[in-house]
Amino acid sequence: MTAASYALIPEPVRIQPRTDSFTLTPDTTVAVDPGAGRAGAAWQRLVGHAPNTATTAGADVRITIDPAGLPAHGYRLTVDCDHIQVVGADSAGAFYGVQTLAQLMPTSLLADERRSWPVHVPGVRIVDHPRVSWRGVMLDVARHFMPKEFVLRLLDLLALHKLNVLHLHLTDDQGWRIEIPGYPRLTEIGAWRPETVIGHDTALEEWDLRYDGQPHGGFYTAAELREIVAYAADRFITVVPEVDMPGHMQAAIAAYPELGNGLAKPEVRRRWNVSTQVLNLTEPTVRFCLDVLDEVLRIFPSEFIHCGGDEVPRDEWRASFAVQERMRTLGLSDEDALQTWFTGRIADFLAESGRRLVGWDEILAAGPVPKGTVVMPWRGGQAVDAALRSGSDVVLTPAEHLYLNYNQSMDVHAEPLAIGGYVPLETVHAFDLPASGHVLGAQAQLWTEYINSPGLAEYMLFPRLCAFADTVWRPGGAYPDFLRSLRVHVTRLDALGVGYRPLDT
Repeated sequence: MTAASYALIPEPVRIQPRTDSFTLTPDTTVAVDPGAGRAGAAWQRLVGHAPNTATTAGADVRITIDPAGLPAHGYRLTVDCDHIQVVGADSAGAFYGVQTLAQLMPTSLLADERRSWPVHVPGVRIVDHPRVSWRGVMLDVARHFMPKEFVLRLLDLLALHKLNVLHLHLTDDQGWRIEIPGYPRLTEIGAWRPETVIGHDTALEEWDLRYDGQPHGGFYTAAELREIVAYAADRFITVVPEVDMPGHMQAAIAAYPELGNGLAKPEVRRRWNVSTQVLNLTEPTVRFCLDVLDEVLRIFPSEFIHCGGDEVPRDEWRASFAVQERMRTLGLSDEDALQTWFTGRIADFLAESGRRLVGWDEILAAGPVPKGTVVMPWRGGQAVDAALRSGSDVVLTPAEHLYLNYNQSMDVHAEPLAIGGYVPLETVHAFDLPASGHVLGAQAQLWTEYINSPGLAEYMLFPRLCAFADTVWRPGGAYPDFLRSLRVHVTRLDALGVGYRPLDT
């Protein structure tokens, strides 16, 4: 065999082919170090074969922890005729070794079909570790609600590709998706819109828009979100919640009009684009934001809490007597300074609980951000440069490479309706990370204005997410090599029932 013939995605850092193989049977002995329990659970989910011996030394399959000679989250994997051995630098590394094994095994195991024995695993020696610590995917569940079952399924797919962050965009103008104690109308009213605009609405006047007449909505209970968090943690995935503020808040204002500026009709937004309705940032409204974040912190243990900060029109603030009076009281010179002040309040509140604020690159517009803030630059190279100059930690999210809601083909009429832009498979794989100690990693985004079902979400995510996983795991992979592996890897996606976009011939 050659290294390419294993068709592993992401491709390991070092892979040494072998000509032998290991034969797995119901009598195979399996031992797992106590510190590698989640890797052992992943093995059992894969083969239906629980660890059955406590002695690793003589077991046929050994999953152990040994940090010697391995970077954090790295692993060594050896498959020969006598044994399978996964050695993780830590528990996450051991888990990633098992995910590589999952791709080496017959696709019938991924399909969870009735297992027929024996199972032959091709021989190989692999030494592997991730390039960066943040390998994320953002799922927008606010524009179109996605059921819990799809989120859990997506977590399994992220784990298979060694992605380790799921950023959930939980609130926006078009829907509020998280229960908050003391604010029942957020889900009674804010979680539901009466109808949704048909087609693109960017260039049309309100009188020229058409709507589908179908109510849309939904939300997650605290128990459901905790289930998602626990499911993710079992797969070494951190769930980063986002409650966007002080803009993108029209659904909350529809539920509690006193949060707004009283200058527009308070309703859950039925169309896309950016709403001019924003929070008024009086002290009771700031208290509301902190109450919301209190519940977010109770549900999500993540160090990182995303509060958006993007696309905040200043029109209502300029027109509001109450906001202008608030600015004078605070000694703020303009509306940019007001948002910077608000960002500081939120960051300080999170820091008191040992958490870090994450925001889109607009939070840099008016000056320095609080220490510990993580910036996600999405608006091109200048935004990336500004984020890197700020001294903040950065997670790269450039739209031109990593917005997976953009079109996958120049022939837009042959594709589902999308928001615009053009991000084909090769463009995703061509994404690279600048050399900077402040770059934590990168994240692909799936905004769902025009993605109204789990099936369409999978079509937009895959196989582009495979390309993203490959490029953020290791540097310098050649696209033709990746494409050869992908032509094999899609058979694994087939086995898992993923509704991916077919590869171009």
